[in-house]
Amino acid sequence: MTSRTARVLAAALLAAALSVPSLALAATPPVYQVQAWFGGASENPDRVLLVASVLVPTSTPLPAKVRVPVPEGATVLWSGEILGATGESDIPREGTMTAGTGGRAYEFTLEQSREGQLECLWSNIEPRKGGAVGASLKWVQTVPADLVGFSVRTPAGAGTIRTDPQSNDAPNENADGERIYTLPNQGLAPGESAVVDVSYVPGGASDGIGGGALDTRTLIIGLAVAAVAVAAVLAVMIRREGMAAAAGGPADEPDDA
Repeated sequence: MTSRTARVLAAALLAAALSVPSLALAATPPVYQVQAWFGGASENPDRVLLVASVLVPTSTPLPAKVRVPVPEGATVLWSGEILGATGESDIPREGTMTAGTGGRAYEFTLEQSREGQLECLWSNIEPRKGGAVGASLKWVQTVPADLVGFSVRTPAGAGTIRTDPQSNDAPNENADGERIYTLPNQGLAPGESAVVDVSYVPGGASDGIGGGALDTRTLIIGLAVAAVAVAAVLAVMIRREGMAAAAGGPADEPDDA
Protein backbone atom coordinates (compact mmCIF):
# COMPACT_ATOMS: atom_id res chain seq x y z
CA MET A 1 0.00 0.00 0.00
CA THR A 2 1.36 3.43 -0.91
CA SER A 3 1.18 6.44 1.40
CA ARG A 4 -1.28 8.00 -1.08
CA THR A 5 -3.57 4.96 -0.76
CA ALA A 6 -3.26 5.03 3.02
CA ARG A 7 -4.29 8.69 3.06
CA VAL A 8 -7.33 8.05 0.85
CA LEU A 9 -8.42 5.19 3.11
CA ALA A 10 -7.91 7.34 6.21
CA ALA A 11 -10.04 10.08 4.67
CA ALA A 12 -12.82 7.63 3.85
CA LEU A 13 -12.82 6.14 7.35
CA LEU A 14 -12.80 9.55 9.00
CA ALA A 15 -15.65 10.80 6.80
CA ALA A 16 -17.70 7.72 7.69
CA ALA A 17 -17.06 8.21 11.41
CA LEU A 18 -18.00 11.89 11.50
CA SER A 19 -21.52 13.23 11.24
CA VAL A 20 -21.38 16.75 9.74
CA PRO A 21 -24.61 18.79 9.65
CA SER A 22 -25.74 20.74 6.61
CA LEU A 23 -23.86 24.04 6.56
CA ALA A 24 -23.87 27.23 4.54
CA LEU A 25 -20.79 28.41 2.68
CA ALA A 26 -18.67 31.09 4.32
CA ALA A 27 -20.36 34.48 3.78
CA THR A 28 -17.12 36.44 3.25
CA PRO A 29 -15.02 35.30 0.26
CA PRO A 30 -11.79 33.58 1.29
CA VAL A 31 -8.23 34.08 0.06
CA TYR A 32 -6.78 31.38 -2.18
CA GLN A 33 -3.13 30.42 -2.68
CA VAL A 34 -2.45 28.33 -5.78
CA GLN A 35 0.92 26.60 -6.08
CA ALA A 36 2.16 24.70 -9.14
CA TRP A 37 4.75 22.21 -7.88
CA PHE A 38 6.94 20.81 -10.65
CA GLY A 39 8.45 17.55 -9.43
CA GLY A 40 6.04 17.28 -6.51
CA ALA A 41 4.13 14.26 -7.84
CA SER A 42 6.83 11.61 -7.40
CA GLU A 43 4.55 8.80 -8.60
CA ASN A 44 3.61 10.88 -11.67
CA PRO A 45 6.82 12.77 -12.58
CA ASP A 46 5.35 14.04 -15.85
CA ARG A 47 2.50 15.86 -14.08
CA VAL A 48 2.40 19.12 -12.13
CA LEU A 49 1.17 18.81 -8.53
CA LEU A 50 -1.40 21.47 -7.63
CA VAL A 51 -1.41 22.52 -3.97
CA ALA A 52 -4.32 24.93 -3.44
CA SER A 53 -4.91 26.51 -0.03
CA VAL A 54 -8.07 28.31 1.07
CA LEU A 55 -8.09 30.71 4.05
CA VAL A 56 -11.43 31.85 5.44
CA PRO A 57 -11.63 35.07 7.50
CA THR A 58 -11.33 34.85 11.28
CA SER A 59 -14.89 36.18 11.50
CA THR A 60 -16.19 33.01 9.83
CA PRO A 61 -17.74 30.64 12.41
CA LEU A 62 -16.74 27.00 12.30
CA PRO A 63 -17.72 24.53 11.02
CA ALA A 64 -17.88 26.08 7.55
CA LYS A 65 -18.04 24.70 4.04
CA VAL A 66 -15.39 25.81 1.55
CA ARG A 67 -15.04 25.29 -2.18
CA VAL A 68 -11.75 25.12 -4.06
CA PRO A 69 -11.61 25.36 -7.86
CA VAL A 70 -10.42 22.21 -9.65
CA PRO A 71 -8.89 22.82 -13.11
CA GLU A 72 -10.19 20.87 -16.07
CA GLY A 73 -8.47 17.50 -16.28
CA ALA A 74 -7.06 17.67 -12.74
CA THR A 75 -7.43 14.67 -10.40
CA VAL A 76 -8.05 15.21 -6.68
CA LEU A 77 -5.57 13.37 -4.44
CA TRP A 78 -6.24 14.82 -0.97
CA SER A 79 -8.35 17.44 0.78
CA GLY A 80 -8.44 18.49 4.41
CA GLU A 81 -7.66 20.95 7.19
CA ILE A 82 -4.20 22.34 7.96
CA LEU A 83 -3.49 22.44 11.69
CA GLY A 84 -0.06 24.02 12.00
CA ALA A 85 3.45 23.12 10.89
CA THR A 86 3.25 19.43 11.81
CA GLY A 87 1.79 17.56 8.87
CA GLU A 88 0.75 14.60 10.98
CA SER A 89 -1.89 16.76 12.68
CA ASP A 90 -3.62 17.70 9.43
CA ILE A 91 -7.13 16.29 9.16
CA PRO A 92 -8.33 14.75 5.88
CA ARG A 93 -11.84 15.84 4.89
CA GLU A 94 -13.64 13.99 2.15
CA GLY A 95 -15.66 16.25 -0.13
CA THR A 96 -17.72 16.33 -3.28
CA MET A 97 -17.18 17.79 -6.74
CA THR A 98 -19.65 20.57 -7.52
CA ALA A 99 -20.38 22.87 -10.45
CA GLY A 100 -18.97 26.38 -10.23
CA THR A 101 -18.96 29.39 -12.54
CA GLY A 102 -17.10 28.33 -15.66
CA GLY A 103 -15.83 25.05 -14.22
CA ARG A 104 -15.64 22.72 -11.25
CA ALA A 105 -15.05 23.18 -7.52
CA TYR A 106 -14.37 20.70 -4.72
CA GLU A 107 -16.42 21.27 -1.58
CA PHE A 108 -15.48 20.10 1.91
CA THR A 109 -15.95 21.21 5.52
CA LEU A 110 -13.56 22.98 7.89
CA GLU A 111 -14.28 22.12 11.52
CA GLN A 112 -11.13 22.95 13.51
CA SER A 113 -9.06 25.23 11.28
CA ARG A 114 -9.72 28.19 9.01
CA GLU A 115 -7.21 26.90 6.48
CA GLY A 116 -8.03 24.09 4.09
CA GLN A 117 -5.93 22.49 1.39
CA LEU A 118 -6.52 20.55 -1.80
CA GLU A 119 -3.90 18.51 -3.67
CA CYS A 120 -4.44 17.51 -7.30
CA LEU A 121 -2.55 16.11 -10.25
CA TRP A 122 -2.62 19.01 -12.70
CA SER A 123 -1.22 19.52 -16.20
CA ASN A 124 1.37 17.45 -18.06
CA ILE A 125 5.00 18.63 -18.09
CA GLU A 126 5.99 18.74 -21.75
CA PRO A 127 9.28 19.15 -23.64
CA ARG A 128 10.14 22.55 -25.12
CA LYS A 129 12.92 23.99 -27.26
CA GLY A 130 16.54 24.00 -26.15
CA GLY A 131 16.21 21.09 -23.75
CA ALA A 132 13.65 22.90 -21.61
CA VAL A 133 10.43 21.49 -20.20
CA GLY A 134 7.36 23.30 -18.95
CA ALA A 135 3.62 23.70 -18.80
CA SER A 136 0.99 26.33 -19.47
CA LEU A 137 -1.43 26.22 -16.55
CA LYS A 138 -4.93 27.67 -16.77
CA TRP A 139 -6.70 28.47 -13.50
CA VAL A 140 -10.42 29.32 -13.60
CA GLN A 141 -11.69 30.94 -10.39
CA THR A 142 -15.00 29.11 -10.32
CA VAL A 143 -16.03 30.43 -6.87
CA PRO A 144 -15.91 33.88 -5.18
CA ALA A 145 -12.51 34.96 -3.81
CA ASP A 146 -11.16 37.99 -2.00
CA LEU A 147 -7.77 37.49 -3.65
CA VAL A 148 -5.92 34.71 -5.47
CA GLY A 149 -2.18 34.26 -4.99
CA PHE A 150 0.00 32.18 -7.30
CA SER A 151 3.39 30.56 -6.80
CA VAL A 152 5.59 28.08 -8.65
CA ARG A 153 7.95 25.49 -7.20
CA THR A 154 10.77 24.15 -9.39
CA PRO A 155 12.97 21.06 -8.92
CA ALA A 156 16.49 21.15 -7.54
CA GLY A 157 19.05 21.90 -10.23
CA ALA A 158 16.56 23.55 -12.58
CA GLY A 159 17.97 26.48 -14.53
CA THR A 160 16.91 29.07 -17.12
CA ILE A 161 13.66 29.33 -15.17
CA ARG A 162 11.02 31.54 -16.77
CA THR A 163 7.54 32.32 -15.51
CA ASP A 164 4.82 34.35 -17.17
CA PRO A 165 3.72 36.41 -15.32
CA GLN A 166 7.14 37.08 -13.86
CA SER A 167 8.03 36.65 -10.21
CA ASN A 168 7.97 39.75 -8.00
CA ASP A 169 10.97 38.80 -5.89
CA ALA A 170 13.95 36.49 -5.66
CA PRO A 171 12.85 32.90 -4.99
CA ASN A 172 12.89 31.13 -1.64
CA GLU A 173 15.26 28.16 -1.81
CA ASN A 174 15.23 25.18 0.54
CA ALA A 175 18.10 22.95 1.63
CA ASP A 176 17.39 20.56 -1.26
CA GLY A 177 17.81 23.31 -3.85
CA GLU A 178 14.12 23.52 -4.77
CA ARG A 179 12.82 27.05 -5.33
CA ILE A 180 9.49 28.78 -4.76
CA TYR A 181 8.67 31.77 -6.97
CA THR A 182 5.89 34.07 -5.77
CA LEU A 183 3.90 35.52 -8.68
CA PRO A 184 1.64 38.61 -8.65
CA ASN A 185 -1.66 38.20 -6.82
CA GLN A 186 -4.82 38.60 -8.83
CA GLY A 187 -8.36 39.66 -8.06
CA LEU A 188 -10.45 37.20 -10.03
CA ALA A 189 -14.23 37.29 -10.16
CA PRO A 190 -16.13 34.00 -10.50
CA GLY A 191 -15.61 32.68 -14.03
CA GLU A 192 -12.46 34.73 -14.67
CA SER A 193 -9.23 32.91 -15.40
CA ALA A 194 -5.47 33.32 -15.20
CA VAL A 195 -2.76 31.51 -17.14
CA VAL A 196 0.66 30.76 -15.64
CA ASP A 197 3.34 29.58 -18.05
CA VAL A 198 6.48 27.96 -16.64
CA SER A 199 9.59 26.63 -18.35
CA TYR A 200 12.98 25.50 -17.10
CA VAL A 201 15.97 23.41 -18.10
CA PRO A 202 16.45 20.39 -15.81
CA GLY A 203 19.92 20.61 -14.30
CA GLY A 204 20.49 24.09 -15.78
CA ALA A 205 22.41 26.93 -14.21
CA SER A 206 20.76 30.31 -14.76
CA ASP A 207 17.49 31.97 -13.76
CA GLY A 208 14.94 34.27 -15.32
CA ILE A 209 13.53 36.36 -12.47
CA GLY A 210 11.18 39.25 -13.08
CA GLY A 211 9.90 42.11 -10.98
CA GLY A 212 6.88 44.35 -10.75
CA ALA A 213 5.30 47.14 -8.72
CA LEU A 214 2.60 46.29 -6.18
CA ASP A 215 0.19 48.49 -4.27
CA THR A 216 0.38 48.37 -0.45
CA ARG A 217 -2.62 46.08 0.06
CA THR A 218 -1.41 43.59 -2.54
CA LEU A 219 2.12 43.64 -1.11
CA ILE A 220 0.92 42.92 2.43
CA ILE A 221 -1.34 40.08 1.33
CA GLY A 222 1.40 38.90 -1.02
CA LEU A 223 3.79 38.43 1.88
CA ALA A 224 1.10 36.50 3.74
CA VAL A 225 0.27 34.17 0.86
CA ALA A 226 3.99 33.64 0.19
CA ALA A 227 4.31 32.37 3.75
CA VAL A 228 1.27 30.16 3.17
CA ALA A 229 2.90 28.81 0.00
CA VAL A 230 6.02 27.78 1.90
CA ALA A 231 3.94 26.33 4.75
CA ALA A 232 1.79 24.38 2.29
CA VAL A 233 4.84 22.76 0.73
CA LEU A 234 6.26 21.85 4.14
CA ALA A 235 2.89 20.43 5.23
CA VAL A 236 2.69 18.17 2.17
CA MET A 237 6.24 16.90 2.71
CA ILE A 238 5.84 16.36 6.47
CA ARG A 239 2.47 14.64 6.01
CA ARG A 240 3.93 12.28 3.41
CA GLU A 241 6.90 11.42 5.63
CA GLY A 242 4.73 10.92 8.70
CA MET A 243 2.30 8.62 6.95
CA ALA A 244 5.12 6.69 5.32
CA ALA A 245 6.78 6.19 8.71
CA ALA A 246 3.51 4.98 10.22
CA ALA A 247 3.09 2.55 7.32
CA GLY A 248 6.67 1.32 7.68
CA GLY A 249 8.01 2.48 4.31
CA PRO A 250 9.41 5.54 2.49
CA ALA A 251 7.11 8.30 1.22
CA ASP A 252 5.24 7.42 -1.98
CA GLU A 253 6.84 3.97 -2.13
CA PRO A 254 5.08 0.62 -1.60
CA ASP A 255 5.22 -0.77 1.94
CA ASP A 256 7.04 -4.03 2.63
CA ALA A 257 3.90 -5.60 4.05
